[in-house]
Order: sequence, then structure tokens, then C-alpha cells
Amino acid sequence: MYNVSSEYINISELTHLEKTVWETKDLILRCIGGVSEDIVVEIAITISLETTFSIHSKYIPNEKMILIAKDTLNSVPQFLSSLLYALAQAISGANPITKDFEQELTNLLGIVGREFVRLSKQ
Repeated sequence: MYNVSSEYINISELTHLEKTVWETKDLILRCIGGVSEDIVVEIAITISLETTFSIHSKYIPNEKMILIAKDTLNSVPQFLSSLLYALAQAISGANPITKDFEQELTNLLGIVGREFVRLSKQ
């Protein structure tokens, strides 16, 4: 289902725009209260991540790693949707085509939305 490049990108290799987009990950992680290291130890950027469903992220449970395709770093919405997709997969422990996964993704979207509203009122 996934074809993952074995080449990972170092943050220092990113353009200014890509770094700015990448840094939004920290805000999202804070919004959802973080993720236990029992679930995710690393979030890494890979050169390519081709999937059947045009998803640009993947959770690898045995490595406790989320991979994000570098091409998502050109757009905050694309990057954040890919990150939230992988986080929902990691937190729920469910296959992305299941009700449990869909519920976790919906939950994460609600949490992020609530935090956005709260922060915008400050």
C-alpha cells in the first residue's frame, strides 16, 4: 500500500518556507496536548511517500514514527491535514479505513478547532 523512500530530510535542508510550515507541527502537538512517547517518538520528513489513496503521511507503529512527505511542506493546510491524519492513526491504533480511526480524526479536528477559537479570542 505504501512506497516509502528510505531517504529522510534533515531540517537544515529545508527552504525557509518549508521550515516555517514544519514548525506548525509544534503548535498542533501543543493543541492536542502532545502525544505519548509510547505512541510516537519521532516525526520525520521523507523525500517521497506514495500511497494508494494520495495520503502524504504514514504512522509506523513498530518504530513509533510518523513519516511526512516533503512535498506537503509547501502548504500549511496540506501539511497539517497529513500530520493530523497520521496522528489519528497513531493515537487510535486503528487502520485508516475504520470507524475508530474516523472517530479519532474527528476528535483531533475538534480539539484543534477549539484551540484555534480560544487563541483567536486572546
